[in-house]
Amino acid sequence: NARKEFVGLFGHVEIPAKPRHPLSGGSYPEDDLYKFRLAYDEFIADVDAEFGKLITRLEQAGILENSYVVVTSDHGELFERGEYGHASALMYAPVTHIPRLISAPGQNTRTDYYSVTANIDLVPTLLQVAGSEVPDWVEGKPLPGFGGTEDSSRSVFPLGAKDNAAFRPIEHATFAMIKDNYELFFFAGYPDQPDTFELYNLEEDPHELMDLYNKDITTASLMKDELLEAVQAANRNFRRT
Repeated sequence: NARKEFVGLFGHVEIPAKPRHPLSGGSYPEDDLYKFRLAYDEFIADVDAEFGKLITRLEQAGILENSYVVVTSDHGELFERGEYGHASALMYAPVTHIPRLISAPGQNTRTDYYSVTANIDLVPTLLQVAGSEVPDWVEGKPLPGFGGTEDSSRSVFPLGAKDNAAFRPIEHATFAMIKDNYELFFFAGYPDQPDTFELYNLEEDPHELMDLYNKDITTASLMKDELLEAVQAANRNFRRT
């Protein structure tokens, strides 16, 4: 819960209503989800204020002159489609689009990057800025501005497989693929639900309301092939011969 000085900070916020998803783990009414989301935003503002105090103290102590500060998250939270939280089959942008802020030693200007990245990029980035060798087994890439470059052709693969056995092929999961402005979902192995795909253009449809899977056939086909190939490659080591 946010402290009282942050309660009511945002007033009324217009949020588009979204239909309940068949794989949603909840059935919360839109009014309840709106209240949950507003309270969550107020708490983020509260934490942000505290973080500002921390950065000010680090700056006053001279620590920022020789230190990197990295702020990121493991996931976001969902307040839509009947769902509340992140422990579900749904992997929409509110869950996967997380903050990443990096302050380099002595940095005093801001640079923004808009290419698709992933948390697996943090290991090679930190190794590189520390002057250490990046092992061959590291999957990520150095982030733009820290030895890496922006790459619009890169694909990243968020995954939710909470009910899949840890040492078996991934067959009961929500697979996602984000590439350039497009996002493809593959909902696989859920009881009483057929395996389905969804495709969204995040630039034109940031609220993920217009499923293009059966409309943009070319993009859907190319991304589906790449996603299924990645799933097959990930499962290869778990297949019994």
